Amino acid sequence: MATRDIIVIGASAGGVQALTNLVADLPADLPAAVFIVLHIPAPANRHVTISDGHVHLDADHADRPKPSVDMLLSSAARAYGEHLIAVILTGSGSDGAAGAVDVKDAGGVVIIQNPQTAAYPSMPLSLPPTAVDHVVEMEQIGPLLYDILKGVNLPITAKADDPLRDLLGQVSAQTNIDFRNYKSSTILRRIGRRMAVTRNANIRDYADFLRSHPDEIRELVRAFLIKVTGFFRDPEAFEY
Repeated sequence: MATRDIIVIGASAGGVQALTNLVADLPADLPAAVFIVLHIPAPANRHVTISDGHVHLDADHADRPKPSVDMLLSSAARAYGEHLIAVILTGSGSDGAAGAVDVKDAGGVVIIQNPQTAAYPSMPLSLPPTAVDHVVEMEQIGPLLYDILKGVNLPITAKADDPLRDLLGQVSAQTNIDFRNYKSSTILRRIGRRMAVTRNANIRDYADFLRSHPDEIRELVRAFLIKVTGFFRDPEAFEY
């Protein structure tokens, strides 16, 4: 699985203006590649997918939107896993809903434009709430992407171990789930992303933030948990 971060943005009706606004808000030093899929007729009857570090145009004559947001998201989820951020903007229909679930199952992040202010709210509204990490206004998406990608660098050192274990102990006390034996690199990466989004510079500050913001504990646990269904999709592992 690839280790570079990427962003996949899907939109349909009203998407040109929304994308214009979003791209204008992206910083020049954004540390990720951006893929945009918009329901347009060119090239005809082709979908965009990602595999093995390459972008592919796939022919398809099935009765579905072209290019398919679902197909791009699902292929990107397989290739990039937790290094993928999906963004669903204004649009009609439900394209992107199934792909967003795949993104979440793979450990990625899902952002939707606030449906209440989207020109066409059907696409962002079609995603199941459990698949959505952030519901934000159009002008907030660019800065949020940068914060998530930037994260907070949390090296695995003895110095960081005690506050980390204290934080995980706090989460355990609130949720009855003990994450202290989880893989440190994965835990630190996901804590770092939440720290960046909540504007906390170190683990001790973030632990204090958790005490005063119980909703953030739920968000952190969601970031930690790996969907059990992912295991059953590997027949060889399941058979073993």
